[in-house]
Amino acid sequence: DSKEQIADLSKKAKPEITHMFREPEKRPPQSISLLFTGLVFLPALILFIAWAKLGANISKMKLSVSSIGFHGGLLAIILIYINFFIGVNMFTTVKHLAVA
Repeated sequence: DSKEQIADLSKKAKPEITHMFREPEKRPPQSISLLFTGLVFLPALILFIAWAKLGANISKMKLSVSSIGFHGGLLAIILIYINFFIGVNMFTTVKHLAVA
């Protein structure tokens, strides 16, 4: 008889579980984010301006397989880092870097 009671209890509806999610983190104002983004890209802008003033000559760069492979690999690693910054977790990023 006790086995039947246990079986009946397991068939009854369980109490509802209510989840309490934590509040999302506050984000800075958009103007601060845009200012920070500008400050991050400022060194690259300075680099390009310096190259233009110094007369950097990229027309003599050879389009060999090794040159294309090097620059393609460098671009791939930069894109993986950008992907990590956007939101991919560290383990996936390290897996992609191991392939690159």
